[in-house]
Amino acid sequence: MSQISPPLVAQLAPPPPQPVLGARMPALSADGKQIAFVYRGDVWIAPAKGGRALPVTQHIETDAYPLFSPDGKWIAFSSKRAGDWDVFVVPAEGGAPRQLTWHSGPDIAHGWSPDGKSLLLSSKRDSVNYALFAIDVATLRSRKLAEDYAPMNYPAFSPKGNKVVYGRYGFPWPRPRYHGSAAAQIWLLDAESGRRQPLTANDHQHLWTQF
Repeated sequence: MSQISPPLVAQLAPPPPQPVLGARMPALSADGKQIAFVYRGDVWIAPAKGGRALPVTQHIETDAYPLFSPDGKWIAFSSKRAGDWDVFVVPAEGGAPRQLTWHSGPDIAHGWSPDGKSLLLSSKRDSVNYALFAIDVATLRSRKLAEDYAPMNYPAFSPKGNKVVYGRYGFPWPRPRYHGSAAAQIWLLDAESGRRQPLTANDHQHLWTQF
């Protein structure tokens, strides 16, 4: 009796790990165990201590500005996949993104509220002025927190969620050593009353404000 040889199967060795070059916009999860970042126009995730990175989004248009939710289960990001910058959320383990904004103005997410119910946006809607908004991720209702003729950059909630810190004016980050009247200054906003006050008042750049 002749024996039948098993079919030949081409086995390729797994590719050796390679460093990710050109990663940007890193965002750390609240527990410090994971990091999200932008690579080749998509959002990726990797262990903060190092390891294999995996894509969370895959789209021909640009996905950027990733932000972990406080519980680490979601990643908010802004994308041009709908034509201009809009805000989306996607499960941190991957899945179908959910769109949160549809406005023709550029919507950029900058932070979650401490309870994970709202996202803080900077945008320019129906006005020549700049504005900060808080959008409820469940109902998609947005609330204008402040409006200004000057750019309002990189807002962030306080740990209690009742205040917002942001940069007013400012040159782009490639000019961190700019010194002059247009330098970014730090302002504090009361999210409930809308009252604002400057925390710095000099000619130096103050970028990426955070509590």
